[in-house]
Amino acid sequence: MSDDLLENYKRAYNTKVGIGQKPALVMIDFCRAYFEPDCDLYCGQPVVDANKAGVPVILTCVQYHASGVDGGRFFEKAAPLRYFVKGHPMADWGPGLTPHDDELVIPKQYPSAFFGTSLASTLTGS
Repeated sequence: MSDDLLENYKRAYNTKVGIGQKPALVMIDFCRAYFEPDCDLYCGQPVVDANKAGVPVILTCVQYHASGVDGGRFFEKAAPLRYFVKGHPMADWGPGLTPHDDELVIPKQYPSAFFGTSLASTLTGS
């Protein structure tokens, strides 16, 4: 073992695995709240028909415990996150976006779909 931290990392993690050979469609947080004009999260965007893409589909959703305890200060600070408490109708999937049985759903509590989730390892391992 070397005193050089970079050298130690290279020895452990310097194996190249290349880039993936097949695409995937990753749909980040396409919930009902963004499609409901009366909701303060409404964005008016058209719905993407993920079923016709012909590639693996991975969806993320924001989901919190009823108490918000798994959202920490972020949940306390951002009022619209109340829509993502498990069971709230605004957290449901947007129109036409209910996942199929062969599609992967990754729940998350923070803005990044990669931080604290299995998304990155799923994409690189598939």
